[in-house]
Amino acid sequence: MKSDRERIQFVLEFLEKDFENLSPGEWLVLKEKLWAFLHWYPEISGEDQEQEFNVKTLQKVQGETKDKLDRLAPTDAQQASQTSRSILWSLDPKKIRNLFFTLSASEPGLLPLYIESDLRDTFFFELFTALGRVDARYLRRCPVCLKLFLAAHGNQEYCSPKCSNRERLRRYRLEQQKKHTKLNKQKPLAHQGRKEA
Repeated sequence: MKSDRERIQFVLEFLEKDFENLSPGEWLVLKEKLWAFLHWYPEISGEDQEQEFNVKTLQKVQGETKDKLDRLAPTDAQQASQTSRSILWSLDPKKIRNLFFTLSASEPGLLPLYIESDLRDTFFFELFTALGRVDARYLRRCPVCLKLFLAAHGNQEYCSPKCSNRERLRRYRLEQQKKHTKLNKQKPLAHQGRKEA
């Protein structure tokens, strides 16, 4: 995960996980991706990180993340551009074990800061750092499937072409139903014009 968009995309995928039903292979992949996201590396990680990687902790972080991002993510593009949204998160300074600054000759001007703390605080630190580097107005909730997504451009309302097509088809069917209802009201019934003998 090199870009902030990739990091946010990982978090959005993390929100969709069912931790209780992951296979052992899926657990390994999740652990690898999560540790890369948190900048936890096997050579410097301790037993604390290993112990925190469990269903209960991940579900707690997942729930808290959903709550926080729900406040940032409106359901349509118009709301996203007009509404001022913010969330507050505080870091417990007693839990911070280390702060790391990374200087890079290949990326002048960037001074990445990493923390070593518990899983929850490190996760939120990384998430909010990434969100701070992208336009948070692009964080949206799909009005069709209600899934959080990071829009590719300002006018994107749906998380995928599938949801966009589903909504387009729903509108088309609604229009057709209205036209059909309107035509049926205007059309005289065949027996109304005949006189009874």
